Amino acid sequence: MGIFRYFKQIYSGKNTLANHISLFSLAGIFVILFIKYTASWGNLLFYDNFCISVPSSTKELWAYLFFGMLLLIYFIGYGVNVVSNVMNNKENGLPNITLQPFTVFVKMLPMAVYWIVFYLLICFGGIFALLKLNNAGFIYIFSSVMFCIIPFILILLTQYAKDFEFRKEFFNLFSVFKILEKTLGDVIFLSLGVFALAAVPFFAIYKILAYPVGDEALNLNLVIKLGALCFGFYLSLIFNYVYLTGLADISKKQFK
Repeated sequence: MGIFRYFKQIYSGKNTLANHISLFSLAGIFVILFIKYTASWGNLLFYDNFCISVPSSTKELWAYLFFGMLLLIYFIGYGVNVVSNVMNNKENGLPNITLQPFTVFVKMLPMAVYWIVFYLLICFGGIFALLKLNNAGFIYIFSSVMFCIIPFILILLTQYAKDFEFRKEFFNLFSVFKILEKTLGDVIFLSLGVFALAAVPFFAIYKILAYPVGDEALNLNLVIKLGALCFGFYLSLIFNYVYLTGLADISKKQFK
């Protein structure tokens, strides 16, 4: 099964253990920064027994937001780096934890912004036009179609990530439909497989987070749930990178 091969790629290669430990550590730092920042909202995103103190000043609040956004940019750039390695037939495994993800993030940014803006314009324009028809069914179908197109836009971006050179087909909407025509079956199979594999661990994490614990074990409860959140975010990164690896592999095979 191809999906397990992609997991094997992620968990093999040089410095595998060190890279995964580093990625998990960064994921944990991001989760803590995120929780600390959202504590200023009254912990609306987490359970009442997540006793995280509210930032004492605006500067502290902005520091959490700044470093959190910096890590988010790093995770995105790291994913682009994973895709670039696949497209260029480099060695398996996660890339080493360096500052390179910031560089590839900047290289990917113009193309990503172009397609994000283009995509949002089509989405909002289409929904606005359908609202005039006052038909919820059409809006639902249109929204579903637009959501399902996202992987094919990502495949186009994986092609750009091979050498980060602008070509006119990368700006053409019809290129997405060409990609869809050639890769539809592979993308459906990959998406269903990743979703099925992700369902079990994320359901287990949800049950851990939702499990009621009495006040007498509040400290232990905080440690367990914080650990579950950190591990859950790390897993979300891994499944994301596996999915991107699969899309890059499909792109490489279908558009040699």
